[in-house]
Amino acid sequence: MNKRLAVIGGGYAGVEVLRQLLLRGVKSVEASLFTNKRWFENTIGGPELISGKVKVDELKYDLKTLSSFWNFELHVGTVGLVDLVNKFIKFDGKTFDYDIIVLASGSQPNFYNVIGHENVFTAYSLEDFMKISEM
Repeated sequence: MNKRLAVIGGGYAGVEVLRQLLLRGVKSVEASLFTNKRWFENTIGGPELISGKVKVDELKYDLKTLSSFWNFELHVGTVGLVDLVNKFIKFDGKTFDYDIIVLASGSQPNFYNVIGHENVFTAYSLEDFMKISEM
């Protein structure tokens, strides 16, 4: 019987887990990606976006398209609950059971009340890089 893998988070870490399953030829896993956005953003290309060498659409990858190539089920919405004891996820009102879970939900900037932090630009998304390039 295949193991059910739940990956929460469609950023670098979550997508890399799925990519590694493919590269390593793992067939005994039924993988599902739970994310709040349909697109993977290649923020490493942010400096090229600022310089005008690439357009924002060149740094976005459709996770639905990737799911068909990489053999995972894509769920776009909001995770409401993760039960680590009973091994289930509540996602947009539905329940999904899992055997293995990867929590890769990302991070948020925290300036810890540093004086002047309102003058700082973050670089966590392609939208952030677009704001910087418009200066």
